[in-house]
Amino acid sequence: MKRVSVVEDSPEIRLLVSVLLSRSYEVTEYADGQEALDGFARSRPDLVLLDISLPRIDGTEVLARMRADPALERIPVIAFTAYASASERQRLLDLGFDDHISKPLTDFQLLRGTVERLLQRGG
Repeated sequence: MKRVSVVEDSPEIRLLVSVLLSRSYEVTEYADGQEALDGFARSRPDLVLLDISLPRIDGTEVLARMRADPALERIPVIAFTAYASASERQRLLDLGFDDHISKPLTDFQLLRGTVERLLQRGG
């Protein structure tokens, strides 16, 4: 079973995403950027859903560290943020995110479809 890591400081959002994805994927939850990077070193995920505004290490720095690590650099990463403008989306894609999903999460099919598409593409 493919492993999806959800890096999100809101326990409610982590729970929602876990419930939505846990039938198809092994979901691991992390509450902040440092916890996620430590966890990725122990168990490499196949895809990461990454909040941008996180305690300790924010999502853009987590992505930068992942892209600099040969063991993690090819993992698909979805930016998961309340910032939904077209310019913010493009900025995140330019930083190296593979896709972008806006919060609040209202389109559950979009989440599932994006995860599935990126996992099929591989990393």
